[in-house]
Amino acid sequence: MQGVFGLAKPRWSLRLADRVYVVCYVAIATVLFETIYTNSVSRRGDKDRALRLDRRCRKLFPAAVLAALIASIVWAFTLAS
Repeated sequence: MQGVFGLAKPRWSLRLADRVYVVCYVAIATVLFETIYTNSVSRRGDKDRALRLDRRCRKLFPAAVLAALIASIVWAFTLAS
């Protein structure tokens, strides 16, 4: 058994995967919060404000997630060396 599993894994692999998971979980939680908040603003009658917020977040969230993922990947590889 040890001969099969004796191959060394890169030290950064679990850390990188963990960072990617954390970024994705935070993004999901933030989008969920934004959806609930936008819905409550819309139900209170301020539909214009809700639409503005939704349009901003449609551009902001993907950019923020991409930036966080890139930063996490760069950080993981700089710590590995």
